[in-house]
Amino acid sequence: MDYFKLLSEDIRYTDGLKACLSCGVCTAICPAAEFFDYDPRKIMIILQKHREDELVSLLKSDTIWYCGQCMSCKTRCPR
Repeated sequence: MDYFKLLSEDIRYTDGLKACLSCGVCTAICPAAEFFDYDPRKIMIILQKHREDELVSLLKSDTIWYCGQCMSCKTRCPR
């Protein structure tokens, strides 16, 4: 399955990738990153660089579910 093709059809994916500066503020403010092996910035890097194998591994792991959707990253993002 071509996950990047599916993602590219979603405007939020395209706009989100263009907006990310990879500054790390999202990870610094993330409550999940403090207690788990979770790094929102690394997820964005995987998506920006189209690393298909890493994306598949991420989706199959528990890591992606550590996000509590508190939106702290969004409110602190400089973009």
